[in-house]
Amino acid sequence: LSCEDHCSVNASGHGSKNGSRVGPLEREGCHYLLPMAESQPVPEGLTVNTLHLSATGMDQGWGNTGDSGLFVYLRRVEGGQVDEPLLGITYNWRRSASHEHRASSELLRGPFAPQPGDQFMVRLRCPNYPGWSAYCKRLRLTVDCQEQVEEKLAWSLTDQWQGEQERAFFRLWAALAEDEYLSLDMSHLSLAGQRLQHVWKPLGSQDANCGASRPAAELLPRLKSLLASTKLVLARHVQDAAEKLLAKLQRNETAVGAPAQAQERSSRYAELASVVHRTFDALEDKKSPGEMLAAVLQQYADCVEDCIYRWEREIHNMHDLVTGEASGEGALDAEDEVLRVLYRKRRQMAESVLHHTKGANATADMHFESHFYASLHFGLAEQLTARRDPHRLTYLQLENRVRPDALQAELFEDYVPALLRQTIRKEVFESQGSGTQALREKITNWFSAHIPAGFRANDTVESRREAFLFEYCYDETYRITNEALNYMLCCMHILTARSLILQASGQSLSDTEQFPPASLGSRSSESDRSVRARCTLS
Repeated sequence: LSCEDHCSVNASGHGSKNGSRVGPLEREGCHYLLPMAESQPVPEGLTVNTLHLSATGMDQGWGNTGDSGLFVYLRRVEGGQVDEPLLGITYNWRRSASHEHRASSELLRGPFAPQPGDQFMVRLRCPNYPGWSAYCKRLRLTVDCQEQVEEKLAWSLTDQWQGEQERAFFRLWAALAEDEYLSLDMSHLSLAGQRLQHVWKPLGSQDANCGASRPAAELLPRLKSLLASTKLVLARHVQDAAEKLLAKLQRNETAVGAPAQAQERSSRYAELASVVHRTFDALEDKKSPGEMLAAVLQQYADCVEDCIYRWEREIHNMHDLVTGEASGEGALDAEDEVLRVLYRKRRQMAESVLHHTKGANATADMHFESHFYASLHFGLAEQLTARRDPHRLTYLQLENRVRPDALQAELFEDYVPALLRQTIRKEVFESQGSGTQALREKITNWFSAHIPAGFRANDTVESRREAFLFEYCYDETYRITNEALNYMLCCMHILTARSLILQASGQSLSDTEQFPPASLGSRSSESDRSVRARCTLS
């Protein structure tokens, strides 16, 4: 992708190409964005590996610097997704007066890497500070890809490999006990990917607490109105039981597991009432809601005498059934839940580094927080909102003390496989918090559905399941093993053991591919790698 046009943009939002005015320009916070080039959609059959960006350009060359430049965005084929910045060149004449710039970036891997149909866009960015401007010419973006081609082999595979699959499993499991072959799979930090998996929601989106101000007292009249409009005839005991559940929410009656304090219980019930209101909203919008209303009321009736946890599960599940959303914890897959746990941990880590940095620089201004989050790529939704704060760049003069690369390295120095395992153990397997038992059961079911192909292939399904779970995934005290957690995290594209697989097959990785950021992993010795290279894997 190349562009030979001479493009410029200034602080007033005036953009030009080869001297001709273009606009109006898109705006992102305090920055004006001038589109320079847009790629064709990524073709089918290609896997995007690396981006290389080169350009000639600079800012105004006087006063402040370090906030204009070129950025490569990824626009995903799914509608409504946020354009993700993948690679950038920042003009900073204090660091380099050269107008020639180059930058490269290894892209996200895994299921949320650039997909067929996605597009790359290059934009020239300039803030609206008085006197600022930026230009660019001779832009070139090179995208390294791999093409997947199916070849028919000239020979047939013998059955000899089947005799090695059990040994291959043992060697694989032994290798998963060590962290030297593991590194982060950066795809799990993709904000668009995490949004698709319900890890975070953009500001202003509807969540489970929306409409909490609508009183529970309106639920019974709304139900009677729905029954009348649909002319639905229910069994008397079903309708009575469903109305009884709504009445309990209205009267703030006690239930097993509900808070003992009336005020706390009322707040908890108000959240449930808001979900029921949203369910009724969706039913009222449907042309023929009778059958679905009957299913909803049947579930309400079945759980009326149970604990509050059953109420929450059934009310959320019925909401999801009617609306097609995923508001209840029970609606999420095990992978979505694990990503949520790690998201919360990353947020805590970022806040810790933020407060330490604020203390070191003696500032408590909220705009400094925007400057902090906008400087990171750590898979947090705050990064998107921070980029839209026009006042965050007040802190550019602190660059000698607040370096984005140093902040990034500090976070990734601690965000390693051992910490990920520790977090999942603490927050899931050793926690007594609400919903953790259900999550433990989900993960156990996940292991049952992801037994490695080479494990006891000749045994019955039930025998393989029992042996895998209780001999390899859990120890004699029923604690989850490190090998099992590493296996799960690799399968979920949170960690990667790619170096182990390629070494076992006699191939090798370049240092850049094997350890993307230097802080993400440590190299094993040559002797260790030569021993591991003798492993064979199915």
